[in-house]
Amino acid sequence: MIGRSMHVSRLEASVSFMQRDDLINHILRFLSTKDTTQITTMRVLGLNACTTLINLEPPLSEEMQTMVLQNLHKYYELPVCHDDLDTMVHTNVNALLESLLFMEPVAATLAKLFKDIEQFAASSAEHTRERACTSFLILVRKFLEIHTGTGELPHRAVVLEGIGHMLAVIIPRCGDSSPYIREI
Repeated sequence: MIGRSMHVSRLEASVSFMQRDDLINHILRFLSTKDTTQITTMRVLGLNACTTLINLEPPLSEEMQTMVLQNLHKYYELPVCHDDLDTMVHTNVNALLESLLFMEPVAATLAKLFKDIEQFAASSAEHTRERACTSFLILVRKFLEIHTGTGELPHRAVVLEGIGHMLAVIIPRCGDSSPYIREI
């Protein structure tokens, strides 16, 4: 609620929430203290709160971004549960990644996020690969949407630093054993 009330869209002027990083840190610690093999409503709400706080100015520091990304790793490897909480937690993980990209919408940020997730795209567990590839797709669409306003391919070239590495991670998934991953 704090993050939503302090967002630029609600206030007339831009305000800097100085304790934002401390609050994100507390939320991440709280999420890490619970049993990390289960998805709970508190995890979903915690991820949602972090996403809201990340959308506040200024963009997260490099150190804080790294801490947030490291805390997301456990969500890629969670066992598959076919329920609403499972869907909601992964929707919130991807929303958090989108927020990180939105706050610093440059190719270097996209490349950093890809590099952080790439280990899960090569996992032996199919559900982990699916989650990583879904995140890749969402991030690329968000990047294109930010730079073109439509999410469509731009008419002029958008410079993508590190695109070779990103393609090297994605292309092997075209021959993946999972039809869902190949379709992504």
